[in-house]
Amino acid sequence: MNKAHMVYYISLCLVLPISMLCFYLERRARRIIVSMICGVLVGVLAFWINTFIKNTFGIDDKYLTMFVAPVVEELLKFIPVIAVHFIVKKGRRGSAANAYSVGLGFCVSENFFYLITSLDTANALWLIMRCIGTGVMHSMTTTVMGIGIYSARTSEKYKVLRIVASVLVAMAFHITFNSLLQTPLKAVAVVLPIIVFIVLFVVLKKENLHKFLWDESDSKKKAQEE
Repeated sequence: MNKAHMVYYISLCLVLPISMLCFYLERRARRIIVSMICGVLVGVLAFWINTFIKNTFGIDDKYLTMFVAPVVEELLKFIPVIAVHFIVKKGRRGSAANAYSVGLGFCVSENFFYLITSLDTANALWLIMRCIGTGVMHSMTTTVMGIGIYSARTSEKYKVLRIVASVLVAMAFHITFNSLLQTPLKAVAVVLPIIVFIVLFVVLKKENLHKFLWDESDSKKKAQEE
């Protein structure tokens, strides 16, 4: 069994049992799980496309990691983020949560790939740092896109520009993260997404920005969701 097939099989072993769990969950939890499953599946697709591009065009691993993969992966993650958003049509909080879950699922399948390909050199510290740093990075980029899509849906002006801008910001952040990993500043790459996560969490706790993630429509729907 080759490494590519291992990634596919492990992802399948994860997705199928979790999919069955959805039958026992309420709507809000079910949406989170479905979003995460979409992220896992997109992660598998990204693995296939990145491998195809590398083999077809003879791109070296460093260039692929720094510039090609971030663009491919963010475009692929954008698909389930916007699909879930317009199917569910929830408020700011729901949009951010669902988008975050897509990135989290993507990280899970990506970690399968890196673990399989680096099995001889992997250790517990390496796995923890990958799960935290890369996991938060992928979740932050999808959250940015989710907020951008929500903003476009609820605004009268610059709808397309808001979506495009959010995707470009996600790509730029991903490229920066991957580029730092190729330098002696690897520690900065791991810490950067965590800092962004903490800043976002603190900002959203501010009273004057409460409406950023919670509006009147959310309040009316809260009882139904829970």
